Amino acid sequence: MSTTDTAISLCSRALILIGAGEISSFDDETTEAKVASELYGQVYRDLLTQYDWTFSLRNKQLAKRSDFAIVGNDWAHAFGLPDDFLKARNLQSRDPYELRLGLAVLLANIETPVLEYTGLVSELELPPYFVRALVYALAGEFALPVTEDDQKAFGFMEEAQRRFQRAQVLDAQSSPQNRFAPLSDFLDVRRGGGRGW
Repeated sequence: MSTTDTAISLCSRALILIGAGEISSFDDETTEAKVASELYGQVYRDLLTQYDWTFSLRNKQLAKRSDFAIVGNDWAHAFGLPDDFLKARNLQSRDPYELRLGLAVLLANIETPVLEYTGLVSELELPPYFVRALVYALAGEFALPVTEDDQKAFGFMEEAQRRFQRAQVLDAQSSPQNRFAPLSDFLDVRRGGGRGW
């Protein structure tokens, strides 16, 4: 990815794809800026969590939360989640655990858990194959509210699915243990209840 790419430039690339105008800021007084501001963060985070990308894997030993009162006897310890946490993958020890996402807490019985998780990645650190998938995902989301053309929106969503699959293939080549996210899961998230990737 170019070192000059930012959230704004990624949104602008998606807007150009759908035949709309570029933006210079999320605060621009345009429909494009308002739509991009509303949807960008959600689409970006959803795409990061729909597959266990190698570049977003993080490992961190969690610190105990002494201020969290554990109710019941199922768990012995409470730990705070990392600031960049998006999705848990596993504990390195493979011990059981429970997440309380609303409270940013992980409950477990081991003393020093090391969490494998998907972390929020800076746009400047994204690999090109993910950038391409993200730009088309944004185009698919932006197309209907910006152009009011449902056929254009559907076309970009279909292309985004293909880019998503291609990105998985390229990512898996750097980690043979990585598994592909089933296309049915991808479609369920895109077209099912609620928005999200």
